[in-house]
Amino acid sequence: MVPKADDESRFNEWLTAVYDENLEFTYRYIYDAYLVVKTLQDGLYFHLEKTTDGGQTGYVLQDWFVNLEPLVLPSEEARQDFIEVMLGRYCPKDRDMSAWHSRRHEARGEDLRNWVDSSELEAHDDE
Repeated sequence: MVPKADDESRFNEWLTAVYDENLEFTYRYIYDAYLVVKTLQDGLYFHLEKTTDGGQTGYVLQDWFVNLEPLVLPSEEARQDFIEVMLGRYCPKDRDMSAWHSRRHEARGEDLRNWVDSSELEAHDDE
C-alpha cells in the first residue's frame, strides 16, 4: 500500500516535529506512536481517539504531555498508511520498529555509559 503524497508529507511533518535525533528520548515517542496506531491501545506518551464521520471510522493521535499538534487519521486506510510511512522512514530494510527501538535504546545506553559526571572532571582539575 502506497500512501497518498499529501498524506505522506503530512505524516512526515508530524514525525519530524516529534523526533529529534539529538534529544535523548524522542525515539521512545516515535515507537510509542507506532504501537498506539498499530494496536489501537493507548501508550505511555500517546493515546488514540476513535472518531466516526459519515459512517467512516477515523482516529486522532494525541500526546499525553508535550502538547504536540494532534495527528488526524481520517480513515482506517490513513491509519495503515501512517504505519507504512513509519516503517519506511525508520526501518526500511527490516521493517521492524521493535528492532529500531532497541537499536536506538542501545545507542542511548552507550551514551549514558560513556557519560562523565562534571563533578568528576572538577575533582581532577584540582589535582
